[in-house]
Amino acid sequence: MANQTTITANKKLVEEFIRRVFNEHNGKLPRIISAVMCRGTEEPWERSGIRRHDQLFGNLFAALPDLHATTLSVVADEDTVWCRFVVEGTNEGSLFGFPATGKTVRWDEIDTYRLTNGKIAEEWSSPDMTNILYQVGAYTPPWIS
Repeated sequence: MANQTTITANKKLVEEFIRRVFNEHNGKLPRIISAVMCRGTEEPWERSGIRRHDQLFGNLFAALPDLHATTLSVVADEDTVWCRFVVEGTNEGSLFGFPATGKTVRWDEIDTYRLTNGKIAEEWSSPDMTNILYQVGAYTPPWIS
């Protein structure tokens, strides 16, 4: 059972991860991310490690060079941290295979992190993909006429 000091440290580590990755565009975080980090996203859950993580965010920064996340809430219990934030950036490059639009893209995201030995060992990312695809003109949800 994690004590309050560990829970607080885990929250701070995740907040640092979001600040450094999303806002400073620094994916080189071996002090924060486990070398065998597991990641669950729109792709199948996999052991992706730092290299795959850097590749994913590199592609995202190429598409949205001014990407920025605003943290709305952080909740932690034991070895798990949940973070809710808003992400936005200008679509200046190919995003998920769709051409740049020059438009600002903004979405809500909720991510879950599991920490082991003071590092992020697992991340489950839940971006609002419908909203992202709609904003870049790749998809129109049926409820929008």
